[in-house]
Amino acid sequence: MPRRHPTRVEQRTGRPVRVPARSPVEPVGGEPSLTPDTAGQFARLTRAGLSASEAMGYLAPESVPEDRARWGWAWSQSPEVDRARARLDGSPWDQLPAGEQRRIALEKHLAELARFLYCEDYAAAGTLTFKKLVNARQAINDRLVHAPVRSPFDEFLKDLKEGRFARDGVAGAPIRGRAGRARKSQTIQ
Repeated sequence: MPRRHPTRVEQRTGRPVRVPARSPVEPVGGEPSLTPDTAGQFARLTRAGLSASEAMGYLAPESVPEDRARWGWAWSQSPEVDRARARLDGSPWDQLPAGEQRRIALEKHLAELARFLYCEDYAAAGTLTFKKLVNARQAINDRLVHAPVRSPFDEFLKDLKEGRFARDGVAGAPIRGRAGRARKSQTIQ
């Protein structure tokens, strides 16, 4: 007997549509298998700002939204996904220092805000959505402007730009050579 292509009903039009070929990670008719590889993909997708059900949409594109939500919730609670998150973070969540936990949580939150900005259309947004978009944009801009200095060299450049060396009386001091003599061509400006 010839194999028929599965169909589903499209929600907008109510007409049946042909379902695309199945993904290699999803067995026919069910939830994708939770392997270390798929758990790692799920952890990276959720860390990049996708919700659990949106991440399941990448792993099981032919599934219906209700199944994606159910599987996404189950996968979020899975020990395999916890291990994948620990590989991303370098350690399990409860063993991370408090500062590292805050950094990871803030990065995830900002990724979610950025995804919201990317997916929503300003022109078509209603009043509440528009307010959320403006608030998300403002939060991301504030974070970018007030981003912490990450290395001693970055801190040095920041101090140099802000003129801290000039206030301390260091600007214009000659750079000394090996013999302790000032070189004419090399002074800090």
